[in-house]
Amino acid sequence: ALYLESEGALTEYVSSKPALQQVLSSDKIYDIFITDMILPDISGRDAVALVQEKFPDIKVYSISGYIGEEDNKWHYPVLRKPFNSNELAEFLTKH
Repeated sequence: ALYLESEGALTEYVSSKPALQQVLSSDKIYDIFITDMILPDISGRDAVALVQEKFPDIKVYSISGYIGEEDNKWHYPVLRKPFNSNELAEFLTKH
C-alpha cells in the first residue's frame, strides 16, 4: 500500500476479515483488489469472494510466499514473495 500510495494511488489496507467487511460496507468504489493468499482470519480465496460480491468485475491480484497445490485452482495473477517495489510495479502493469 505504501508503494502504491507513493505512486499516487488511493489505497485501503486491511489485515482482518472484519476490517475488510467494514471497507466493503462503505460507498467507495475500487478498481483492483490485492490479497495475500493466507491472512490471519480469512483465506485469500474467501477474501476475493467477499470483494466480488460487491464488485463482480474487480481486477484481482494476489501475493504469496507459497501457494503450492493451489496454483492450478487459482485463476488470478500471483506475485511471489519476497518482492520489491519495482517487481510489484512490473507485475501490476503486465497483468
